[in-house]
Amino acid sequence: MALDVPDSRCVRPEDIPDVAPSAPEHVGGPDSLAYVMYTSGSTGRPKGVRVPHRQLTNWLSALEARVPFEAGEVVGQKTTAVFAVGVKELFAGLLNGCPQVVLADPVVRDTPAFADALAEHRVTRLNLVPSHLAGLLEHLRASGKRLPALRICVTAGEPLPGSLVVAFRELLPGARLLNNYGCTELNDISYYDTAGFGGDDGFVPIGTPIANTRVYVLDRHGRLVPDGVPGELHVASAGIPDGYHGRDDLTAERFVPNPFGDWPSDHLYNTGDVVRHLPDGTLDFIGRWDFQVKVRGFRVEVRQVEKVMGDFDGIGARAVVGQGDRLVAFYTSRPGRTVDGARLRAFLHDRLPAYLVADVLVPLDAMPALPNGKLDRRALLGLHARQGPGDDHEPPAGATERALADIWALIVNVPVAHLGRRTHFFDIGGHSLSAMRVLARIKEEFGVEVGLSELFDAPRLDTVAATIDRKIERRRSDGPTPARTPAPQPRITGSGLLADKVVLVTGGSRGIGLATALLVASHGAKVAVNYRTGEADARRAKDLIEAQGGVAEVFRADVTCPDEVGAMVAAVTDRFGRIDVLVANAHMPYRQGPVLDLDWADLERKVNDELKAVFHPCRAVAPGMLERRSGSIIALSGTVSKQSDNGSVAQSTAKAAVDALVRSLAAEFGPRGVRVNTVAPGVTLTDAALGMTATAREDAAARSPMRRNALPEDVAGAVLFLASDLARFMTGAYLPVDGGSTTV
Repeated sequence: MALDVPDSRCVRPEDIPDVAPSAPEHVGGPDSLAYVMYTSGSTGRPKGVRVPHRQLTNWLSALEARVPFEAGEVVGQKTTAVFAVGVKELFAGLLNGCPQVVLADPVVRDTPAFADALAEHRVTRLNLVPSHLAGLLEHLRASGKRLPALRICVTAGEPLPGSLVVAFRELLPGARLLNNYGCTELNDISYYDTAGFGGDDGFVPIGTPIANTRVYVLDRHGRLVPDGVPGELHVASAGIPDGYHGRDDLTAERFVPNPFGDWPSDHLYNTGDVVRHLPDGTLDFIGRWDFQVKVRGFRVEVRQVEKVMGDFDGIGARAVVGQGDRLVAFYTSRPGRTVDGARLRAFLHDRLPAYLVADVLVPLDAMPALPNGKLDRRALLGLHARQGPGDDHEPPAGATERALADIWALIVNVPVAHLGRRTHFFDIGGHSLSAMRVLARIKEEFGVEVGLSELFDAPRLDTVAATIDRKIERRRSDGPTPARTPAPQPRITGSGLLADKVVLVTGGSRGIGLATALLVASHGAKVAVNYRTGEADARRAKDLIEAQGGVAEVFRADVTCPDEVGAMVAAVTDRFGRIDVLVANAHMPYRQGPVLDLDWADLERKVNDELKAVFHPCRAVAPGMLERRSGSIIALSGTVSKQSDNGSVAQSTAKAAVDALVRSLAAEFGPRGVRVNTVAPGVTLTDAALGMTATAREDAAARSPMRRNALPEDVAGAVLFLASDLARFMTGAYLPVDGGSTTV
């Protein structure tokens, strides 16, 4: 069916001319092919979905049951029938005897004209992507116009922000807003009535499945995940299509046998989307595995960043995408408004941890869209490639800033042209290891020492340069100072507190683990540096140790996996002959938030991971230590186990469990000559501290009698003590390294 309309017109069922004197012969059934609809999906290569008639009858019946049509309804037909929503607009209305208002594409793209057409034709039903709805609501608010006839609005295709629900209720109080989730392969999968959404924070769930549809949330191995845990959405439906036209390979990949039975279909469709079940049974859409972004070791939910960006005055549409381990944020301004990029960046730094603030902010006149109205994320990355460093870029000024930019570019491996005065060190990929290298280069080139805490608290290029200039000026004003021998870099000589000992440090490539590896190596230990991801960082740690004359090797293993831990311990033993000291340091990520915002799965996962990260390495190294009746095990816990902060219930519970495990191991292993102790850092300036705001770090420092937060080297010193024979009569100890915060 093709409708050529220059503007907009209302098509009524009775206006459609008969094309035959009698009904056509019935030649098909529910399983016969209704149409082939092509979609590019996530690959960019079109694929034709073979849609059977039973799919149409299933979702049409489900839609009628959920929101029945009433007399006098008028359906807005704004989408061409080559898209799934266009088929829905077309058949849902006409099969219920409702007039269709066919809206020409130029009218749909012109928001004021679009709103006028909806009002003129008294449209009662409308399908929109959320970004289009946002523009419509913005126009209604600015113009004072309303759409009193609108009864049902369905959003789909993009996450629906809670703030849009609030605006919809305010401006269209007589209408219902439904959030629909679907795809070309199945059209409708689930619906959520936003009348049940209780706030403006976050994004609206995608609801519960339609009739004759079952959903399964599976992990990467095809196993069901607990409620609250993200997994890939698989769907069984009476409307399951016949696969892709001429693409048997892709059909076999995406339509997999149903291991849970043969109803409502003997195959599952793998949507590729990541969801989780909420406590009320609804589905929460998270994204796609292939759209998830990992930035400097942190898993980033880009929708969180987009939500906070939307709180900035004047921001219109916005989208955040990942490029390598960098975040790029695109935004438009609201009509008649201008967004200052520098103020926006400062706003984001106040609201978000540093690792969530986009590396580059790119203003656009309009967001690129696919033909169906959805955001074209691939086009965004192409726009960024042409944009360069962004409109808010201000080149370094003065000799110090330019020299510092050269240092950052060299160590973090970014083009120096992309660095500006307002560039934040941790925004461009900096972390604790590279920070220490930067500070060493600053001392070498400028002759002054900048502390790690100073870099953490003021990481912008111009502020670091100003700190350097102040220190240089202070040195000059103080006049000549008595000659003193500079503190030499530790040189490994084979003697020291751990001479000829073999130390395995899990999570040894960054932060506390890195500082520990360097320190124990400087005291004569041979160091096995464990890492799970980030091989480059682990090898840099090895290079640093070997540059000082030490011995080190890197070993990859996930310390929560007993098989990988066993293989790693065997490899370390093969390389060095034994393991004398284990430092169980690996950091386990977790979800922060108040208890009432967490699911049991959040707590369970964190406790399990923390215990596994200590238990599995201990169990693997203990037999050799017990046989030799000698050895030291140090587990990294945290003062949060004794003194919990708001939002840290998972961390606090998990660390308390580690403390209890250490006491049990100490009691069991002590009689056989093996010591087991705990080092409990307070707030420590590592990569993990990037998850805190600057205010939170300052508050933590103020609570310490020593008025600062710990450095990785502070914690490493405590580990060295417990690893050495200086602590030979200590086991089961809990040693806080927090400047007295928990004891004074």
